[in-house]
Amino acid sequence: MNKKATGTIFIIALMISGCTSTKMADKNWQPTYRIQAGINKGGIVENTQFENSKEIPVDAYSGATSLGANAGAHISLPLGKNSIESGLDLMLNQQKFKYHDEANQYKGTSQIMTYQIMFPVVYSIGFFKNIQTGGLFQVKVGYLAQLNFLHQVKKSGSIPQYDNNLYSGGFTAGIASTPFKLKNGNMLGFYFDVYRGGQVYKDFYNKTSYEEPGSAFIKTGIIYHFGK
Repeated sequence: MNKKATGTIFIIALMISGCTSTKMADKNWQPTYRIQAGINKGGIVENTQFENSKEIPVDAYSGATSLGANAGAHISLPLGKNSIESGLDLMLNQQKFKYHDEANQYKGTSQIMTYQIMFPVVYSIGFFKNIQTGGLFQVKVGYLAQLNFLHQVKKSGSIPQYDNNLYSGGFTAGIASTPFKLKNGNMLGFYFDVYRGGQVYKDFYNKTSYEEPGSAFIKTGIIYHFGK
């Protein structure tokens, strides 16, 4: 079993055991729920460091990312003075890769849509708990697992074949706040998350042996938090 899988299992086990003990100690224990949606930028991080590869010119390949969209549903479970947050996120990114490598006869463009289903498990530290239960402001760190689905929507010229890793994962962090309370007891707020993880996209310029290829994103948006 690899280190990423072991780490994920450990975090989930810690979450379950911690939440069980908290529930037993506090009769008022209950999870909280939120939905969120917003915009993002990221997806495939392309390798551009070809200094150690004699067959590839340094400027042979480049990529650009357009704004995408994301949405998700999360649950927070008390753990000691803070909480563990998990859930399900969906994210869409659009990227355009340009190939200009005449030596290897690759010259053209490829437009890729990246669809990702994501499962975060983060430790959430709340601040200003005297103002709001769980904290008016939260800082989060943890692990995020991804399922990756790639679709080439447009191509031109001569470009290399590509493949993708269905599974990937890596480190994630973020902040969130729900300062606006509605008449029905629910709350509105915002979130901002970052991520850097394993390789998603594989082609002639993005080989597993390279150190840089991976996936990354920033995403932000609006939270709708269901009150207790």
